[in-house]
Amino acid sequence: MKRFIAGFFVFFVSAIVCIFTYEYVSGSSFSEDVRVFYDEYFVKPVFPEKLLDEGDYNRIYFNALGETEKQAYISLYNNLRTHPKKIDIPFLEKGEMDDVFSALKYDNPELLCIEEGGFIESGKKRCYFLPKYTGDASSCEQKREELRKKADDIIAGMDKNLSDYQKEKYIHDYIVKNCEYADSANQHTPYGVLFDGKATCAGYARAVLLLLTKAGVRNSLVLGQANNASGVMIGHAWNIVYLDGEPYHLDATWDDPVRSVTEKADVISYNYFNITDEAIGRTHQEMSFETNCKAEKFNYFAQEGLLFEKYDSKCKTRLKDAIVKKLGDGEFTCPMRFTSQSEYEKAYTQLFERNEIDSILDNAARQAKVSLNNSYSYSKNDDVFVILVTLN
Repeated sequence: MKRFIAGFFVFFVSAIVCIFTYEYVSGSSFSEDVRVFYDEYFVKPVFPEKLLDEGDYNRIYFNALGETEKQAYISLYNNLRTHPKKIDIPFLEKGEMDDVFSALKYDNPELLCIEEGGFIESGKKRCYFLPKYTGDASSCEQKREELRKKADDIIAGMDKNLSDYQKEKYIHDYIVKNCEYADSANQHTPYGVLFDGKATCAGYARAVLLLLTKAGVRNSLVLGQANNASGVMIGHAWNIVYLDGEPYHLDATWDDPVRSVTEKADVISYNYFNITDEAIGRTHQEMSFETNCKAEKFNYFAQEGLLFEKYDSKCKTRLKDAIVKKLGDGEFTCPMRFTSQSEYEKAYTQLFERNEIDSILDNAARQAKVSLNNSYSYSKNDDVFVILVTLN
């Protein structure tokens, strides 16, 4: 009888162990492996229907998900901040989980300390996601609070009467002045931009997303491919900003002085400030959603009176007036943009090969009552048809 009982006990324990044993299935593009377990005794979970503390982000990637994927997104978003070991999610295919995790990253710039990848643990009635974290819950929450306070302080420093365009320019200038394109521990996050002063394109774009949203300006993060310094297409991130209902491309990374047409580190570029699909398409491709950016109204050069359709006598008069205004504001750079390549090339030839810039600067100096000595340098960007004159 004792032998029977002992044998039965061993069998029972072995069966229980088998019930909860993981099987590892590799090959997921998202997770390192998919863990399958047997859970016929578990109750199917009820998933939350709304995001906690959802803020005002324009969650374009969330809105593109299917209903089951949205359930997973909400469940992950509502739980990740407390760093649980596993989070209930609906059953998803591996590619669907890719989409959910990407949507979380691209919609939510305040979601810090979450590593790429993770595990899916799947059974008959329940499915879990096992996240990877870059720090403990307490330190990550402290970083989030620091980030929120810093962002709030930046927004509080703006004039409350600014238009949406002016808010965008204020935030663009703040980021470009206070950050450099470089690797750092937080390089893919707005924390890297606002605290470390170093970030990659993902950090720049997420900082723009965070600050513009807090300022009440609708925008989204867009993913695609862009030329690097060697002309090779690599992954890149920037923003779509919506002004008066129209979308515009804003690439703060490429407006950083390191990517500017000038080598002067204290000069802010606006070459990629609110440009169209056509203009950005010369260097940026394969975007993560249809952008439909066609308007020119809130392009920097249009707003500042520096966008020209033709290089003619009227253009030269406007350019002289623009330089006078710049001098009056204590600025010594004057960019100009042309709407066509032919007029851009014509302007470059006339201004610098035939020296028409000299007379324009003479007239501007007399009107502004300053001495320039015709000492200047110039550079150009063939991709967006911009010429920059810098007074030395």
